[in-house]
Amino acid sequence: MSLSWRANLCALCAVLLLATHATAGPYPAVANRPSFVAVGDGLTESAFSSEHMGWGLLLQQKYVRKADIINRGYGGFFTSWFVDFMLDSLFNVGNPALGIIFLGVKDSLTPAASGNHYISPQQFGSNVQRIMDAGKKAGISKFLLITPPPVCEACKGKTPKPWDRENSHSVQYVQQLAQLASRNGAAFLDIFSAWQADPDWHNKLLLPDKLHLSPKGNEVLFNAIVSTLERSFPELAPSGQALNWPLMDVISKDDPKAAFSKVVMNPSRVAGSCGGGSTPQWSRGRRM
Repeated sequence: MSLSWRANLCALCAVLLLATHATAGPYPAVANRPSFVAVGDGLTESAFSSEHMGWGLLLQQKYVRKADIINRGYGGFFTSWFVDFMLDSLFNVGNPALGIIFLGVKDSLTPAASGNHYISPQQFGSNVQRIMDAGKKAGISKFLLITPPPVCEACKGKTPKPWDRENSHSVQYVQQLAQLASRNGAAFLDIFSAWQADPDWHNKLLLPDKLHLSPKGNEVLFNAIVSTLERSFPELAPSGQALNWPLMDVISKDDPKAAFSKVVMNPSRVAGSCGGGSTPQWSRGRRM
């Protein structure tokens, strides 16, 4: 990573850290923070890329001392592999509160391109439902479903390559996610449709391979995720989270117990948290 990228990353981290502390009330601080589990393919595996300012990296900085963003991204994986081999371990984390499902790029390969691995739109929907059911079994009650990004069909050569996807085919997988969100009360983020509103989206939001996200694409996705959470699950938005342990400026060196005694083990419906709202009820709260 170049020095300029390091400088930009450090500056971003500092700004987000200050912003987090500036908007967070000192009480009630919590001893145990929630976990947000991001399940996906290569676009999730690369979400913590410092080189490309990944959306997961930005999200973790936004939730610093508020929630842990757990990366369960596996490049090139079909949803059938998640279902057949991985369900028991995907959500095996402490205090799971939110499942972020970002799948569909690999499954939406055309039948000719995927061969024996072809996953129909209906099978894709069934697989994602099973992944969500595994999350629910682990204690997650809220999910955010993100569609795969659109395909840059103009970027393809005159002769399509075997791995090509097509928007006319991919849209069926987007529709499956929309239906799943409606049936499960999940939040739905449709970047497939939104990004196509800009004719130059693929040059702005994708790397030269026209598949993975550029720094700008990661930034746009990150902002959309935060906005969607604020709208759909305000109790899980950054402003709705209590801090993990109190800030040092409210801890007396002579009597630290006074501050730490006000900390609750897990967030519950406690008034007076960040922004005056309530913290998420993902676990029964009790004082230390």
